[in-house]
Amino acid sequence: MEGFNSGSSPSKPNHVYLSFRGDDRSCDFTDRLLAALESDDLNTFWDDKKLEPIHSIFLPRSCLKAIQQSNISIVVFSKNFAASTWCLQELSAILERIHEPRHTVVPIFYDVDPSDVQNQSNSFEKAFAEHERRFTRSDVHSWRLAMKRVAHCPGWYTPHNPWQQTIDDIVREVKKKMRELVHVDVDMVGMQSRAKEVIKLLELGVNDGVRVVGICGMVGIGKTTLARVVYDRISFNFDASHFIYKGNEFCMSSRQLQGENILLVLDDISSYNLEPVIQTIDDNWLGKGSRIIITARDVGVLKGFKMHDIYRVKPLTKDEALQLLCRKAFRRNFPIRGYEEQINSVLEYANGLPLAIVEFGSFLHSIRASEWSISAFIEFKKVVNFVVMKALKKCFLELSPNGRKFFLDISCFFIGKDIKYAEGILRCYRYDKSLMTVIDQKILMHGLMQEMGREIVRQQSPSRPEEWNRLWDFNDIDRVMQNDKVTPKVKAIVLDLEDSQGRTLKAEA
Repeated sequence: MEGFNSGSSPSKPNHVYLSFRGDDRSCDFTDRLLAALESDDLNTFWDDKKLEPIHSIFLPRSCLKAIQQSNISIVVFSKNFAASTWCLQELSAILERIHEPRHTVVPIFYDVDPSDVQNQSNSFEKAFAEHERRFTRSDVHSWRLAMKRVAHCPGWYTPHNPWQQTIDDIVREVKKKMRELVHVDVDMVGMQSRAKEVIKLLELGVNDGVRVVGICGMVGIGKTTLARVVYDRISFNFDASHFIYKGNEFCMSSRQLQGENILLVLDDISSYNLEPVIQTIDDNWLGKGSRIIITARDVGVLKGFKMHDIYRVKPLTKDEALQLLCRKAFRRNFPIRGYEEQINSVLEYANGLPLAIVEFGSFLHSIRASEWSISAFIEFKKVVNFVVMKALKKCFLELSPNGRKFFLDISCFFIGKDIKYAEGILRCYRYDKSLMTVIDQKILMHGLMQEMGREIVRQQSPSRPEEWNRLWDFNDIDRVMQNDKVTPKVKAIVLDLEDSQGRTLKAEA
């Protein structure tokens, strides 16, 4: 793309992604920082914001790919940073990786007060006011939250024209973080036992054929983390090993795998990029003893290919969830005395979902424990809820039109109900089995997934339930019926009432 430069060699992995605003005040600093990073063998990806087209809206795909592949994201906040839509889109992409164990964010506040960035005041307030005139409320809201979240990470404040020693100190800290990421604790909370179970399914040293194992589960359950832990533990057993995110690069690299005893991990596979894997096995490109691990949200995608085994990732237990939250919030394995109520609220909200626990814990670590209060908890929950729901909604948007209808029907009407009530719906739709489970003939779904589904329905018209296509809450139904406001948009009404003996009476329309 014209106007784009990169300091990253395509043959080398990116250690660092450098995000900055190309204005006169910060360019000299970022040039010196970039030179210092490269001189210390930290392969750094950067885009030349000085050449950013005035009317450009979308960040180049090459930048998004580099963010996904980098270990460290350095964000240089300067006074004009928020004026660039590219910078704001970079923040949103970085925020999506902020919970990953092998990625970290380092904000640098260049000649700007960190509170101005966190609160979006002064020059940042002016920039966002301009964006609100040009872009949707949803876009601007997501940029604001991304900036607030990244700006709360531990970072550096540097005055205008800082000493070279300051830059050297920053580079030294970045190298330290790189070493920590390389030697990240593979026995992360809840992963040790799960990794052993996956490794057992791989049958290392027992089966000399090519063996394929799938890992499936809902968004945020830890599929990528688990696959990375397994990869780290067993990769030394193979002639070559490859961990490929999103499966996007497999077509380019598959021919290079011929004849090798390899370990191949394809993370976050969907039906459209599974075909090259099938072709690889059918053509016998892989050597004897090779192993393939494929992670996917939908078990149906994995069953489209001859898997030898499929491992379904379960939510964290209560003890595991508590330990993970304490590690992220307190940097210890046990809670601080006096904050049991807040901790229980977080655990109840997350319900064993690692994504929500890590996001909440990391955010709480950025503030003092003394600031934890009920009102603060509500505010924190809004920020964390946005990040979690954004990730979960991607799962919804990837469904087929019929799959979306099925998901909304289940999340609005059938959670906790006997499966016989939904047999008709299950027959009508090909559904993503990671969206729900059936235990003891009861339909279950993670609470955050259910809330996301109902919120999608509410957003059809937030304050007018008569415009929703599904109604399930007594108060909403009563309001619509009393005011005789039922519209043709209402396609289904399901209400459970309990009689005096506690028996459930079901009314459907």
